[in-house]
Parts: sequence; structure tokens; C-alpha cells
Amino acid sequence: MSGVLKIPSKYDICVSQSWFTGRGHGISGHIYEIIDYYLLLKNHYNVCILLTEHYDIIQKIIEYKYDLSTDEIDELMSDTIFKVSPSIVICKNILIVDGYYGLSNSVIKADNIFMFACPLNNNFSRQQNHYILQDYRIYGESKNTINYIKKINFDRIRKPVKSKSNILLYGTKNCRLIDDELYDKISMMGNEIICITDEYYNDTDVIKYVMPPVDNLFELFNTYVYTPVSVQFDCSPRFIAECKYFGKNVIYMIDYEDIGLYWRQYDIDNNFTGLFLQESDEIVGIIGDLIG
Repeated sequence: MSGVLKIPSKYDICVSQSWFTGRGHGISGHIYEIIDYYLLLKNHYNVCILLTEHYDIIQKIIEYKYDLSTDEIDELMSDTIFKVSPSIVICKNILIVDGYYGLSNSVIKADNIFMFACPLNNNFSRQQNHYILQDYRIYGESKNTINYIKKINFDRIRKPVKSKSNILLYGTKNCRLIDDELYDKISMMGNEIICITDEYYNDTDVIKYVMPPVDNLFELFNTYVYTPVSVQFDCSPRFIAECKYFGKNVIYMIDYEDIGLYWRQYDIDNNFTGLFLQESDEIVGIIGDLIG
């Protein structure tokens, strides 16, 4: 841990993700959730972003993913605070997008702590000012919870202008390491395979390895292969929703039941526009009612 961080008082709410000593999220969907909700909430409140890992390429991450003006990027960067693994964070209010706060040894001193549920077993101790926004179809209802489905700010994401007939898969070490047997099965599917990984590997005749972030990612493939996650629970997978939005095929290669994945697939098939993060989203009122 690296000390105490006091967020400037001009900010009504801070958007961040959980942090742990010696272990980070890397470039995962959570960083994009932070940006998605910052872009929405800044239209209603004074908002900052807190990044607690070494994201020295954060501007590149933003530019590769989002369709933002230079002024918008400059504003976002000026509203971003960097502090690796702080032991204490002091702020007015905070939104944690991934649900692990309370499982680490950090301390947040805030008027209100909002959190998107993520772990399936998240029944840790909650203070009176600690609110969990969670999908009741997955987690049920419990103390200080609010029924909410996490969404994606599709309007601000860059749109691909072309597409290649490649297969894409993720092989990142934080949760999606792929064993050799599954690699062999995927390799038999034909076409070039692009594997996004945070480990260094030599390309083969079939597989090309790339490190995130990837520029124009959705122009590089037309089929995404969804592979197992280590905990066999994917709370609100965003990439399959993005594939739906951009007309990509998805093949699922898992042999277990995942209730988080199930309900995300259900919403994609039955209420896709309900996953669009829009100006009228109920989270604006949820936060406003509680922070005053």
C-alpha cells in the first residue's frame, strides 16, 4: 500500500475499481466500465476517475476504444487521478465498478460507497452507507442492495468500418488462461486466430498473439470464441454484448453453467436496448437521491 489519498472536494463522486497489493486487473472490461460511467455521470455531477494501477497508456486505451473529441479526452485526463494501491482513500462519494471492495485491506472514507456487484459470493460486511447495485436475477435481494443491470455506453464506442474473417479469443492471465487442449480445438476451426494476451508468446502458423490495448479491435475479426473464466462466473460480460452491437458471431466453448453469463445472454437476445447506457439511465437518480 502506498499511503493516503484525499480526492479534491470539488468532485461529487469518484469512479474506480477495487485494488489489491501486488495484483491488478490489467486492461480488462472494468477500465471501460469506469470510462462508460464517467462519460454519463459527468453530465450530472462533478466526477473524477481514480486509477490505482500503472495505466501509463490510459490515453491510448481511450483513443483505441472510444470516439471522443480532443477536448473530451483532455477533460477526462484532467479528471483522472493516479495513485497505485492507496491504503486509504478519502472522498465525498465513490462508485466501485467491479464489486471487490470489502475483500481487500484498503479503507475508503466516504459519505456513500456505491458498488456494482461482481463476485457471486459477495456477502461481506456492509456499512450503512454502502450500497450494492446488483441484478436481482443473479444475486437476489439483501441488505443495502438496489436492483440494477450494468450497461454499456455504446454511443461513445468507436464503430468499425471493415471486418476480417478471423477468430478472436482472450487468453489473459487474470482469468482467461486457455489450456492446450482447448487451443487445439480452436485451432481446428480454420481461419487465422487472434489471441489477446498479456503474456509474451511467439506467433504460430495459426495463432497471432497481440497485447492489449488493440487499435480498431472490432475490425480484426468476425467470430469471437468465448472461453472459460477461472471462477466459472462472469458477472456481466460486456464483450459478447459489443459483439452483438457490431454484428460479430460468438461461439461458446464452456462446459459449466454460469448464471451471470446466462442472464447477459438472455438480455442480449430479448432486451438488447436495455443494455444501452443512456442519459436517462436510472443510476443518475439512484446516486442523486442518496448523495443529495
